[in-house]
Amino acid sequence: MMSGSMRALRDRLAALTTVELARLLERRDVMHIPWPADLDQLAGRLTDPTSLSEAFLRLTLPAHEVLEAIAMCRALGESPTLDAVSRQLGASSAAVAPVVDDLAALQLVWSDETGALSVITRFPSLTRSYGRPIEDYLDGAPLEMLRPMSTKLQIRGDGTKSEVVERLRSFFGDRSAVEAILEGAPEAERELLEQAARTDSMLYPHPVYLHSDSLGAWSVQRGFAWRVANGPVSMPLQVTLVLLGDDVHLDFHPARRQIETRPIEAEHVEAEAGRRLLRMVELVSNVLDAARTTPIALIKSGSIGVRTIRTLAKGLYATEDEVQLALELALTENLLDVIEPPPSRGRKKTPVEPSTLVPSALAELWQASEDSRRAGALLQAWWTADYVPLAVHSAIEDNSRDIGSDFLRSSLIDIHVDIDESISEFDDVMAILDWYRPSIRIEFRRDVLQLVLREAELLGVLALGAASSIARGLRSGDPLAAASGVVTQAHTHATIGADLTAVVFGAPGPELAQFFDSVAVRESTGSATTWRFSQSSVRRAFDDGMTHDEVIEGLTRYASGVVPQTVDYLVKDVARTHGSMRVVPLGCVVVSSEEALIAELGSHRRLTKLGPMVLSRSVVGFAAEPAVVLSELRAAGYAPVQDDPGGAVSIARSPTSAQVREYPVTGDPNFALHAEFLTTRRDVPAHGDRDVWGAVGGVADRLIRRRFAAGFMTLIEYDDRTVVVHSARELGEKIEVWNDTEERYQTLEPASIRLLEP
Repeated sequence: MMSGSMRALRDRLAALTTVELARLLERRDVMHIPWPADLDQLAGRLTDPTSLSEAFLRLTLPAHEVLEAIAMCRALGESPTLDAVSRQLGASSAAVAPVVDDLAALQLVWSDETGALSVITRFPSLTRSYGRPIEDYLDGAPLEMLRPMSTKLQIRGDGTKSEVVERLRSFFGDRSAVEAILEGAPEAERELLEQAARTDSMLYPHPVYLHSDSLGAWSVQRGFAWRVANGPVSMPLQVTLVLLGDDVHLDFHPARRQIETRPIEAEHVEAEAGRRLLRMVELVSNVLDAARTTPIALIKSGSIGVRTIRTLAKGLYATEDEVQLALELALTENLLDVIEPPPSRGRKKTPVEPSTLVPSALAELWQASEDSRRAGALLQAWWTADYVPLAVHSAIEDNSRDIGSDFLRSSLIDIHVDIDESISEFDDVMAILDWYRPSIRIEFRRDVLQLVLREAELLGVLALGAASSIARGLRSGDPLAAASGVVTQAHTHATIGADLTAVVFGAPGPELAQFFDSVAVRESTGSATTWRFSQSSVRRAFDDGMTHDEVIEGLTRYASGVVPQTVDYLVKDVARTHGSMRVVPLGCVVVSSEEALIAELGSHRRLTKLGPMVLSRSVVGFAAEPAVVLSELRAAGYAPVQDDPGGAVSIARSPTSAQVREYPVTGDPNFALHAEFLTTRRDVPAHGDRDVWGAVGGVADRLIRRRFAAGFMTLIEYDDRTVVVHSARELGEKIEVWNDTEERYQTLEPASIRLLEP
């Protein structure tokens, strides 16, 4: 049966407009699957401790101060009206009212018919402590402790506990009575109490043992300080207020501290954001290609070694931070699989091979998807990660887990979006964050917050010190839309010069960048990206399996004009000599139609260590493995290619196969749509008169059927369509679900539903 407080909360929810309800769903942690089906369930989730804790963490400093003022009024026996709360804060009602309204919009505070404000639960204090009300101590204290305390305070200690407690409560509520006892306190004791009153009302912040002569024992014996088991020794609120005097006002900071910001053109922010996001998409794709060719070895701890990151960074023309973030995002998004080495056999102890990372089956689907979908998936992986990726290989302790790394990310993005100007100094960001989210306690998390900011910059969420449209898209819960806006600005053509360079002024598209990285050497990145062609870079492209026609076709496709003759001649010249000798893995041999070349190889000093032997005028054999021969021939300045036993050229890197399916990118729920659903379902019962789940067909797996009935994600077939649904519930003789595939609510006939294996 619903309690009176829950009924009152439900009534307040029913009075909200659709817009107000949607905003509430967005700001409170209540939209986890299965979604609340009606206002009763929503009320239950709003009072859930996890949801309340999440709401508490996201409160601003003035919101915490208003909650403290409400608690102060109640502790002093004063009705916590808006005027009373404002007096406690030493501010006008006009200044306090917006903060109260915001707390009410979160359903954390409400007012009754008399105007008294109530709080949904007792939140801990983040501002300075004035001590707990004396009632909190008296009610839990044993009578054997209260009687001698009463004697010390010169009041009667006889009678029942309730009578003794009432006399003590009356004493501490009498300011003059408390002052009279304080006048007789020893000088050192009085100084200790006054010092505690000026700070946080604590005589001792840690557990201490106080014998009769200890400093503080006099106060404990008279109830002016209370020693909680395994806790600090603190003064009650009433004693603190007497020591501080009449003019006591709680702190109130309705406005954040002013910092130096500067306006910045939105197009500049968007251009830089797009360049950084596309660069990260490109890096993740390059990391997958590299792992496909040479699996990435892990160190004994199961993580990626710093040396491996440095090697990849050098090969991909990237910084170590960029490569580390790309690797962690690929792991978070399950684009890389861990391959464990085979167990050793036999008694002979062999060296243990390291575990390696290789692209997963999902990686091919991701690489074959559109740029916007790839970027959206990476943004969502970062936005919801339960750790700080850049902290993995740093000496900085990732202390975000106790408060939530996603909370740190969203807090930093929130302040940049709200300010909407460029913030250049990290200390200024921290000062604002301390006002927006005082629960973070930035003094303990400055280092990890700096890493989070760096990640946001590498992904284009923040650019030039300001929030981009990507940040706004992430905050609204739509990572795909967040990525689409800037990805469409990517440049798909480069200016190829006669000086053997290719330049893109702006953010290059990932496919363009991947092509030029394969045929040229990247020289610079930033507002413009430059590549330089050379014989070795073009030869590397041929070594990786590209043909002359493919290179020319790519240059023509991505060039903003005609491909210069110098570049065309370079490609033709390398193609003419490339493959003039062919390595056949038969133990192995090198074949060439040029007899002079074969003779030269047989007598080349640098190749003597390979054990060369001329087999015929067109064949020279080597004792070394084919891979070693290829490497040494190329190091000596030749351009061989490797054949398979059938004569076909072996390609070192296989292109990603195209996929028909789209890569899935999920975002936050559609709050407006669900608010409208709750509004229209206010008077509809959540359950029917009979069980309808038995009529559902499909798989007989009990776990799947239980998960479907419990509202979790389930794959079903309905009306010849296969869709993913969740939040299923009875509605009369039918079942109502959220169709996640088509993003709408549906009412289904149970007999027409077929549950499918995932």
